[in-house]
Amino acid sequence: ITNTSIYEMERRMLEKKGIRVAEDTRDADHDEGGEQASARILADLDQPGERVCVARGGPGGRGNPSFSSKADRAPKRAETGRLGDKFRIELELKVVADIGLIGFPNAGKSSLLACVSRATPKIAAYPFTTLRPYVGVVDQPPDSATTFVESFTVADIPGLIRGAHKNIGLGHVFLRHVERTKLLVLVVDAAGSEGRVPLEDLLALQEELELYLPGLSHRSRLIIANKMDLPGAEEKLEELREGLAGLDRAKHGWASAPLIPVSALSRRELPPAVEAMRSTLGQMESEKAKAAAWERKVQQQRQQKQDGGHAHAVNDWERRRVRR
Repeated sequence: ITNTSIYEMERRMLEKKGIRVAEDTRDADHDEGGEQASARILADLDQPGERVCVARGGPGGRGNPSFSSKADRAPKRAETGRLGDKFRIELELKVVADIGLIGFPNAGKSSLLACVSRATPKIAAYPFTTLRPYVGVVDQPPDSATTFVESFTVADIPGLIRGAHKNIGLGHVFLRHVERTKLLVLVVDAAGSEGRVPLEDLLALQEELELYLPGLSHRSRLIIANKMDLPGAEEKLEELREGLAGLDRAKHGWASAPLIPVSALSRRELPPAVEAMRSTLGQMESEKAKAAAWERKVQQQRQQKQDGGHAHAVNDWERRRVRR
């Protein structure tokens, strides 16, 4: 497995589990020399309980009972088995979460996750504090009106940089965890405390997502403007709203996503942000349930037509038989 700290942690975790293929793991084929022979995906396990056989053992040899005879009841003779499949694979683990927090380093993603859930990611005032994804569970409050989502999981994706789609700054190690999320939450520094421009950050994140995996940038999303407690944040927020309103919706459809100003440090406006996440997930689950119900209805109608056509054919055959 690739010799980085992230992969080493995953490798040690797999060893503790007896090299068992973990849930939501992709296997990439390698040749015997260790080099990646191709980008062929052997398996993509994204559902609980899924299993796959990636290598088969060789057939076993015959034991000494197979050579017993009347003359030799206990033969001291046996056959060795043949070798099975032999090659190296790469196990790639991806975080499975309902929501992924995406942003540039030091945008406040870890602080936001710690505020809305019981997760305890490392928080510090310097970039790249988070080196691996953290997942927190957000429980449903008693007064919530959302019925489709009782609780949901939020993943803090380590900070991205420009060129992440080219694997710059371990970009692929971080971006791969975004693929499984249902809802993307883009977190930006609304105050521009490190000389950043929120609108430029959003455009750069959009570009990195699309270049890494075409279509990923069109996934449902929310935009959270963090650090609203810092001076000048209100003015920057208005500039961000104007900039989003001026974007071409045909090219930047994500710009119409809800923009929610919060302050993770002072915990301002966090309940509306959490409720927006919950309601968006609830709408997605509702649409998914409706689509599944419609698909079942269509399948039932097709089955009824097939059954009706079969019965009609049987009746025609019976009538012809009576006439003969």
